[in-house]
Amino acid sequence: MFKSIVYFKARNIFIPSNEDAFIDRIKEAFPNIETNQQPADIIYLHTPNKVLFANILKEGTYHNDSMVWIDKIHYNKENTCLWEALKNHAKVTVSVDLFYCGALFFRREQAKEHFKIRI
Repeated sequence: MFKSIVYFKARNIFIPSNEDAFIDRIKEAFPNIETNQQPADIIYLHTPNKVLFANILKEGTYHNDSMVWIDKIHYNKENTCLWEALKNHAKVTVSVDLFYCGALFFRREQAKEHFKIRI
């Protein structure tokens, strides 16, 4: 996640759940970054969650170049099924499966693609 903040030059991160310790770690490493501003450059979900994802799409929390970072995508069978549903959403154009976590992108100008990266 921290490498993604640097790579994508994120200026704001949206963390919908009560993750105060995580927000504190991000603020410590990146003191100039804004949290929970919309639209966000990076959106963090602790686990795959259809309701939170639907709210993100409905509330305009993302923009064309936003990334949704989701932890624990293969933690159990339920999370794996939810990950599959999220990556197949019509607005998602690119998904990257890193096994422990995953990233979703919304770039309208890009063809739909799914990647698995084994580390």
